[in-house]
Amino acid sequence: MTAQKEEEELQKWREAHKITHVHTTPERLGGDATLDEVRARQFKDLRCSKMEKKLKQDDLHDKKRQEEEDELMLKKHKQRQKAEGLEAKEKKRQEQLQEDYAQVNSAFLDKLNLRSKESEAKTLSEAGVRNWPSSACGQETPGPHPEESSSGQAEETDQCHDEHQERYRYHEREWALMKLMVNFPEVGRDFLEGILDQCDADYDQAHALLKDTLT
Repeated sequence: MTAQKEEEELQKWREAHKITHVHTTPERLGGDATLDEVRARQFKDLRCSKMEKKLKQDDLHDKKRQEEEDELMLKKHKQRQKAEGLEAKEKKRQEQLQEDYAQVNSAFLDKLNLRSKESEAKTLSEAGVRNWPSSACGQETPGPHPEESSSGQAEETDQCHDEHQERYRYHEREWALMKLMVNFPEVGRDFLEGILDQCDADYDQAHALLKDTLT
């Protein structure tokens, strides 16, 4: 009974407070533009939006390409500096090699000239001893037998020829060693001499052997 009574009172209250009329101020919706004008404005805004997006993408693309070009130019500049440094280093090394070659060549020529002078002095000294009279009293000593004289001259000629060949082989070996020292400055003299001796003082063979060994 109580619940039914409360329900009836609630219904009566709702009926008493029910809104019967709604009063609103009339307005014109959509503004003053027509539908075609609105569509045209929307199409224009869409085109502008697409153009702005494309311009933005183009700007980003140009910026990225400029950055890549700047990076490439920087790399080229570094490579150019590195190449110039290597070129200067190589030029300096070549100049040093030329100086070393000139020094070695000068020392070799001085040594060769000294040996030639010593050999010439020795030859003159031996010739003076052979022509010197055997007696200090002025007595003429009998000359050697013709056959003995001819044999002695032949022996002296062979000896001089052997000495000349020996000096020639020595100078050839020294010249080959000097060229190997210039072409392989990083290799020690003793090692080069050993290689040259193995090749019987043949410069071309020693050079080829060293090149195959060191490369």
